[in-house]
Amino acid sequence: MEAQSQANVTPAKTKPNPRWVEAGGADSKSPSKSTAKVSGRWVEEASSDKSTELPELAGVRDGIMRQRMNDLGVKGETINIVAVGESGLGKTTLLSNIFSKDLRANSGNDSHLHPVMKTIGISQTEFKFVMDEVPFRVTMTDTPGFGDSLDLERSFRTVIKYLDYCNKHALEEETRVTRAGSTNYEDCLVDAVLFFFAPHRIKEVDLEILRRIDGKAPVIPVLAKSDAMTMEELTLFREEVVKTLAENNITVVHEPFAVVASMYPKKASDGSVKVGREYPWGFVEVENENYSDIGALRRCILTDGLSDLKRRKIELYEGYRSRTLLRRQSGIVKRVIGVLIRVAVVATIVPLALRMERGVMNRLASAEGKESESTSQGQGGVEAHVAGDEA
Repeated sequence: MEAQSQANVTPAKTKPNPRWVEAGGADSKSPSKSTAKVSGRWVEEASSDKSTELPELAGVRDGIMRQRMNDLGVKGETINIVAVGESGLGKTTLLSNIFSKDLRANSGNDSHLHPVMKTIGISQTEFKFVMDEVPFRVTMTDTPGFGDSLDLERSFRTVIKYLDYCNKHALEEETRVTRAGSTNYEDCLVDAVLFFFAPHRIKEVDLEILRRIDGKAPVIPVLAKSDAMTMEELTLFREEVVKTLAENNITVVHEPFAVVASMYPKKASDGSVKVGREYPWGFVEVENENYSDIGALRRCILTDGLSDLKRRKIELYEGYRSRTLLRRQSGIVKRVIGVLIRVAVVATIVPLALRMERGVMNRLASAEGKESESTSQGQGGVEAHVAGDEA
């Protein structure tokens, strides 16, 4: 290792004893601590020798990348994805295609399906796998389709409540005094919301839920069942979605992905197994990018766009964090002001009440004194009258 380091370092051509010059003062051989305290900072004198070169360091980038790859191999990568859209658009099937894992219930795979936040009807699937020597922990959250409930407002609240819950949980993890051993608050956040559009047209209900999601998590639009449209229809619909989202100020992290999702396997003539949809006129392979963008969507989530997704989710979380902490501070200030007002009221009213009480007591004592005096005088007059009668 030492030999390699020496080979990567160009010999220095600097002077053996560089001179130092005090900023704004005389020069000296070397700066002393006492002088530095009095005279200020020291700077190295610029050399007039243009051939002077500092040693070039090599291997820094490789060393940093090696450490990061080691950390990635140990800690792995965590991805949280939420699927939102109306019923029957193949949300679960698409998620299965993206990760080549059958996420359907009773599929017999090693994933475990368990309910999360039962009160709002969210279901969550979490599984782990290794892809290209990188361990992944993927959490797939499926929300009830809009057609599963006659109450659309309830469906909207289901999605928004879950996204708010993720942000709140992340803030709690970040601000707690004692943190869990390996828990990272970023792992609590949603990396991407896959929003599914039905073929051919955009519905007002789609725009309404997107307006409410906007700003809470990164959104990726998905054109579901794209094989239900011709190539020309698909091109026009994609352009319409992009234009409509821009007109409604809805921010997305990528242009729409047109996908064909299926878990139907078919054995090809060469012996390979392909997944796709069977039609009388032919077979549509989901991994064929001439017909489906599943491969591009997978790269956006796992490789090419993963850093951008995580950067975007942190930006959105920082906005949520700032708003929440400001509201908390505002609430604290309001409570303090309320306490001060009550203290001021008490400090003003109590002395006034005491003064009023003393005034009443003084008037009462004065009245009692006058009454006692008049009583005494009356008794004296009666006694004098009785004495005169006796005489």
